[in-house]
Amino acid sequence: MTDYVEHFKNKYRATVSESRMRYTIPKPFKVWDDANFDEPFEVENGVQIDMSQRDFDQLVHMEKHFYETMNRSGPYIGDHAKYIIEEHERESRIRNKNPGVKKAYEKYQTLLKMVDSYYD
Repeated sequence: MTDYVEHFKNKYRATVSESRMRYTIPKPFKVWDDANFDEPFEVENGVQIDMSQRDFDQLVHMEKHFYETMNRSGPYIGDHAKYIIEEHERESRIRNKNPGVKKAYEKYQTLLKMVDSYYD
């Protein structure tokens, strides 16, 4: 799991630390006699993630795109999810290596947001 966290931190230039927040997670419901109904929740530690607004927006956009595409495609089929992620990463690399493409993409995103409000 640590390799995945390090990859996330490097990719999004993020810092990850323990948070003061604690979360309650419901325990699975057990039907048999040894079930403990006194404590139906477990407590889980939280984490705090600090990252740039741009990287956060990119992450949210990628997740939204992933789920929208999966919903259009029906249930998970073969390597479809992997293809979506690879395509998104390829486009991100192109934008990051070409300032003109990056600027055009940012303008495109701004225009999309402006026009999108018309359709709501």
